[in-house]
Amino acid sequence: MLYQRIMKYVNIASLCIFIGVLLFSFGWYIYSPLSRPSLKDYENISKYIKQNFDNSRDVIILQPFWAERAREYIGELNLLNPRYPLEEDFSVYENIYVFSVFGYGEKIKEGFSKKFRFIDTKDFGKLSLYHYKNEKPQKVIYNFYASIKDAKIRLLKGNEIKECKDFRNEKWTCGGPDWQYIGKEILDIDGTGRECLWSHPVTNSIIEINFENVILGDKISGFSGLTDEAVRYVQGSPVFLSVLIDDKEVLYHTNPNKIGAHRFSIDMDNLKNTPHKVTFRVSTHLDGVRHFCFYADTRVSQ
Repeated sequence: MLYQRIMKYVNIASLCIFIGVLLFSFGWYIYSPLSRPSLKDYENISKYIKQNFDNSRDVIILQPFWAERAREYIGELNLLNPRYPLEEDFSVYENIYVFSVFGYGEKIKEGFSKKFRFIDTKDFGKLSLYHYKNEKPQKVIYNFYASIKDAKIRLLKGNEIKECKDFRNEKWTCGGPDWQYIGKEILDIDGTGRECLWSHPVTNSIIEINFENVILGDKISGFSGLTDEAVRYVQGSPVFLSVLIDDKEVLYHTNPNKIGAHRFSIDMDNLKNTPHKVTFRVSTHLDGVRHFCFYADTRVSQ
């Protein structure tokens, strides 16, 4: 008798749960499309951006970073999707537009307003566009990433010096395994795809990347880091990056086995506006899964 009564309540409870789940699913089926931006929203915001955007001096920041559908409408315009936008360097851009989905643009508004002048917000249905102005954009004079073809690469090991003379597909190869090259890549660092120079170090050796006659501005700016995939290798050794100007070291940075794009800025002082030799050196004690890269350019304040 007691067992039958318990089973009766169990059956009633199960039926109630089933009906609840059914109602919730039906409600979500109706609500979900209504909560998302429409095709017309994307068309209207992209039309506005294309009418007001200068690809040579402006940037669009997608928030949240995973809302990739915007790329279908923005096309070839300069669109970035950093995971942590407040930690990024946008100082070379004059106008910064935040393409906001689901209200994410409001979450970074306070932080962005401390760096750049807030202009306005325009709504396009369920999409919003935040406009910020950089009053003093920096001008890039020399881009090491873009100029990799002009570099002279050497592999130093003890007293041995190996010149890397094979350049193809935007990469310098020095022989050895497939990963042993220096060249252009777009790699996932700190959850964000970044343009950088792949420079996988070699155990107890130094990769030397030389650029001759580089015009220096007010500073050399850039970042270095290991890919997110490499960091998962818990036994990974740190990677060392040094920067030399006319063979004098001006930066020595240790990249730990941690996620992150480690930014650096080197003031040029009395060296600016004149040509110099700039050298990047990359090394490690143990090269297992050291998927490392860096980016750098020279800049002048306007």
